[in-house]
Amino acid sequence: MPTFTMELWRVLDLKPDSKTEDEWLGLNEYPLFDGIDREALNKKIKTHYMYQEIGHETVEQFTFSLKRKMNEVMPMYNELYKSVAVQYDVLSTIDMRTISSGTQENVTEASSSNETVSDIDSKAKNVASNFPGMMLGGDKDYATSGADSNSQTVTKGDVTETSNADNLATSEAESHTTGYQGIPAQLVQAFRSAIINIDMLIIAELDPLFMMVWNNGDDYSQLKGRYYY
Repeated sequence: MPTFTMELWRVLDLKPDSKTEDEWLGLNEYPLFDGIDREALNKKIKTHYMYQEIGHETVEQFTFSLKRKMNEVMPMYNELYKSVAVQYDVLSTIDMRTISSGTQENVTEASSSNETVSDIDSKAKNVASNFPGMMLGGDKDYATSGADSNSQTVTKGDVTETSNADNLATSEAESHTTGYQGIPAQLVQAFRSAIINIDMLIIAELDPLFMMVWNNGDDYSQLKGRYYY
C-alpha cells in the first residue's frame, strides 16, 4: 500500500483507453538515438519503478516532470549510445595507412640545322703539236690539235633535324600497419572497465521523481480532511 502518494502501477491503472502507457506517461516524445528500442527502454523504466510512489501530488505533475526530465537528459545519453555503437578491435591499438602517389614528366626538344655550299670552277687547255705544225697565232705555239675545257660545279646542301621526346612516369605506393602495443590482458581489462550500462544510467536519473521510501505501515493518504487522490 502507498504511504504518501500513489505507486506507479496505480498511475498506469488510471490511463484512459485512448492512450498507450507510454503516451500517458509522456515517454513517447523524448529524443532517442537511432537503433535503440524505445519500447524496450520504456519497459525497463516502468518495471524498475512499478511499485515506487511518485514524488508529486498529482498525476499531471508527475507525467509533466517525467516528460521534461527525459527531454533534458537524453541528448547526452544519446551521445553515449552513439559511442558504444562504434565497432572496434579491442586488441588493435595501431591502424595506420599511408598512401603516396606521384607523377613526373620530362619533355626534351632538340633542333639542329646544317647548310653546306660548294662552288668549284676549273679550266683546262690541252695542246698537241707535230713539228712543224701550224702556228697557233703570233708567237704562240704550234699545234696539230688542241682542246679547251671549262667546268663549274656548284653544290648546296641544307639539312634540318628536329627531335622531340616526352616521358611521363607515374608511381603509387601504399602501406598498412596494424597491431597493438602493450599487454593483451591490460587491453582487455581496459575494455571491460569502459563498458557502461546506459539504460541504468537513464533510470537512475529518474530517482528524484519518486519518493524512494519504504512503506512503514502508517496511513498518510488523508491530511487535515483532504485527500490527495
